[in-house]
Amino acid sequence: MSTIRYNTKSNLIQRIQRNEHLNKQDKRLDGSNEGLSSTGVDISNNTHNSNAYGQNNSVYTQNDFPNLSKTQLKGDMTDNDDPPFQSKYGKNTNEYLLDLCISIYPSTLHDNFQKISQLNNGSLECHAFLALIVKNFVNYWYGPKIPSEDPELLEEIFKIFDNFIIFVQDNTGKINVTSLLLDDIPLLIADHIKIVRSLKNHGIDHFSYKDYIKLSLIDQDTYPFVITDLIKYHLPCSSLLQNTFLDSLLNQFLLGRILDGCSEPYYALRAIIKVSDKIIERKEIRISTKKLNSNVLQKLRSKIQSFSQNIMSLIFNSKLSVTKDHISDKTNVLNSYIWTLINIDILSLHKRRPLLYTLCCYIQKALTSSKVLNNWINDMFLRSIYTKALSSKSTKHTLNSIRTLLFPNDDLMGPRTVIPIGEEYNKFKFECSEKLWKVIQLKKLDSILGITEEDIVSCIDMICLHDKRCNKILILRILDCITAHLIQET
Repeated sequence: MSTIRYNTKSNLIQRIQRNEHLNKQDKRLDGSNEGLSSTGVDISNNTHNSNAYGQNNSVYTQNDFPNLSKTQLKGDMTDNDDPPFQSKYGKNTNEYLLDLCISIYPSTLHDNFQKISQLNNGSLECHAFLALIVKNFVNYWYGPKIPSEDPELLEEIFKIFDNFIIFVQDNTGKINVTSLLLDDIPLLIADHIKIVRSLKNHGIDHFSYKDYIKLSLIDQDTYPFVITDLIKYHLPCSSLLQNTFLDSLLNQFLLGRILDGCSEPYYALRAIIKVSDKIIERKEIRISTKKLNSNVLQKLRSKIQSFSQNIMSLIFNSKLSVTKDHISDKTNVLNSYIWTLINIDILSLHKRRPLLYTLCCYIQKALTSSKVLNNWINDMFLRSIYTKALSSKSTKHTLNSIRTLLFPNDDLMGPRTVIPIGEEYNKFKFECSEKLWKVIQLKKLDSILGITEEDIVSCIDMICLHDKRCNKILILRILDCITAHLIQET
């Protein structure tokens, strides 16, 4: 790359020099390593007054970012400060996302985006999200910090993003999805549950992050650096600037401040409340619009017919093509660890309902011993994963949702979520446990599985850990596992 000249009059120079020394002293998981990386590249806008999404709270000045208004520098943005991106096409359409990317990147890359928009595999949605990161944290360098209009920096950043997207897409099809979803991730969740229960059983309700780390046998300096190193090793990053950019993007921004915000227990509780509300609403609608017996018989008849068709398809067509490509002979859904996670680690079914637990074990053994039924269950699981969860439509929807959450108007980062504290937070926890208990009662799970209201309260308390960094460790371990599956065939 050609030499990029920095504006020596910028008042960021002193902060760069200061943070070079601070970052060398302390690189820890808790996200406290604010500021720039060791070579001076700041992708995260980290400051001591930043919020969970890396937004600024009046540390930068108008001279640093002349394109920003004073209210944006302070973090007090309104709709006038963050106007929505203008396009003649509907939001999240291919044409809209193409316009968004073209408006951010230099004209030398426009032909690349034209080709990407024709792929229809989620690449454009991913590039649109990453383009907004470039707009918020890179484009503002030009002028105050880089007195040049040379597009080479943005071209190199685009190459990094494009290589990473291609790498993920090429290796996703090689992942043993059954092993990842039903064995590895459940094992990590079970390990997390056992650690938390062990600490609470010893009378440590508000245990520290260090206590959790000791039992998990993880070096606190391992994450997120090990994930970043794995990704960088498999990407062609030849220059120091490219490597530094990836370090800042992953370590400080995505796996740092963004993940730090996502590890808040508040979001898990809010998700539980939303799902519970939907289940309760559906149940109330069914009760209010009770159907005739003939309709019930018709629905039962259609389910039996669908089941028989699946059996016939299994007999005459042997295995589905997706199974041949993505599953090995050793993979077995019924023998996966997820059943141990649900029955023992979460529900403790062997203690609450020992007879029911024994019956489930016998049924599991009987189904496993039947090669026909076993293959059918494996095929049905993989078909549902690849046609629903991992389909192109689902991937696009997920990427668009993440982009909209962080950048509501496809321009600047959205405002920080106000998380309740003190008595308000306790009321929120009580509301969550109350609605989850109502769902348990509606589904008759309290009678079948022996779940009590105290169990629900205990479950909510386990989610709401005193130190959210424990949740962040769990998320990072899961991401590490997914990354390992992506690169194991390369």
